Amino acid sequence: MQWIEIMATLAGLLCVYFSIRQNILTWVFGFIQVALYTIVFYQASLFSDLGLHVFYMFIQFYGYYTWNKGAGTSTELKPTSIGNWLYVWIMLAVIGGGVLGYFMDSYTSASMAFPDAFTTTASIIAQFMMIKKKIESWIFWLVVNAYAIIIYSVKGLLFSSGLYAVFFIMAIIGLIQWNKAYKAHKVQV
Repeated sequence: MQWIEIMATLAGLLCVYFSIRQNILTWVFGFIQVALYTIVFYQASLFSDLGLHVFYMFIQFYGYYTWNKGAGTSTELKPTSIGNWLYVWIMLAVIGGGVLGYFMDSYTSASMAFPDAFTTTASIIAQFMMIKKKIESWIFWLVVNAYAIIIYSVKGLLFSSGLYAVFFIMAIIGLIQWNKAYKAHKVQV
């Protein structure tokens, strides 16, 4: 099933590319990516990631709707900042990862239960921030991508590990681009 991982990787690259560009196609390619990754993660026994990607399949529709609402009008969603709330969300990601990791470690045969659970909780937070175009979503993605590179390398998912290495670089670019758009919008207002 390595071809599924390769196709998911390609869809993922397009998803993040369009996200950086604030293009609604991010949600289309995101759906393709996460649907394919449910198969990959099931086979690798990464159950937190599997559950996350099932959740992501539904959230792609919400993201599409949110970004499409008001597109091309004055109500179009622009990048904004959450400010000091970032620290609250970081704490929630750590605590949520610990709780989910404990559950996965205690009640399933999950592989790498705690790191997998942390990336899952941090990814959910990052995804909702991304939907609302919060700049800090990219900071969460940087951390998630760093962890994912290690997890997927250990599990032998080399295409996925490579994908998340590229995602890491793209998250840096996304952070820079969205920050520029935020500052430009702030000046106009």
